[in-house]
Amino acid sequence: MQSFKLSSPEKDDIPKEEGSSVAKGIMSLLVLGVGGWFLFGGGLEQQAAKDLDKIEDQVAVDFVNQYNLAKKSGDAIQICVQAGMVSAGYLQAEDQANYLKWKEIEKADCKNAGM
Repeated sequence: MQSFKLSSPEKDDIPKEEGSSVAKGIMSLLVLGVGGWFLFGGGLEQQAAKDLDKIEDQVAVDFVNQYNLAKKSGDAIQICVQAGMVSAGYLQAEDQANYLKWKEIEKADCKNAGM
């Protein structure tokens, strides 16, 4: 014969809403804490600095591409100007090795242009 229990509910029968709302509250606080650190603890500034470095590097690369186009045209003055732009791009990017290299190229190209 089977017996049926009609009295108090088991642990497993208790609704889990109370536990899930506490977990949601903890997660919310955690997300707010990480967001606050990112905005006010320097995370945003670090990300902005990385993005700016990438942009400065890309500008220098774009100037090199423009220099190569000027070289194909054969206009000595334009080649001199573009070499100066490349060296300025590397100066802005604080890339000393490439800056010095391109200053020498600029010097030679400007001499060829009679400047």
